[in-house]
Amino acid sequence: MNKVAVLTAAVLLASCADDKLTEGEALGTAVGAIAGGYVGYQFGGGIGQWIFTTTGAIIGSAVGFEVGSQMFPSDKEAYDRTARQALAGAGDGQILSWSNGETGNSGIFRPTRSFYLPGERYCRDYRATFALQNGVLSGTGTACQQADGSWQVMSRDGMG
Repeated sequence: MNKVAVLTAAVLLASCADDKLTEGEALGTAVGAIAGGYVGYQFGGGIGQWIFTTTGAIIGSAVGFEVGSQMFPSDKEAYDRTARQALAGAGDGQILSWSNGETGNSGIFRPTRSFYLPGERYCRDYRATFALQNGVLSGTGTACQQADGSWQVMSRDGMG
């Protein structure tokens, strides 16, 4: 993947903001752009692949900005801890929740389907909902287990 193109798109999008970005907004925008660019890269070929990568980076940065503007680092830590726990051990349909007493933000994480990709790679679809100060965000995604036991998000829809 042309990592330079994705990173350039993230920087350009961030520079278009009228106000100074908070740390959460900047991080959300960058992570969203990279994740969206990665997902977009999986489609098409030649010029089509470049278009999908760029479009994915733009959409990902917008979603990442939205989540980053409302989630604090301690929220992200609580969410990540719950997501890892759910992906590693919760049954399909089982709901795990998190909350952050510092910010008042909370959420739930639910694995919805488990499956294997070719090559025996274990993956899980999931649904996550965030109850944040400015509203509720919800989305779905797919994560696959890596050789070291960690989980890598392969796709995300509707959240950062």
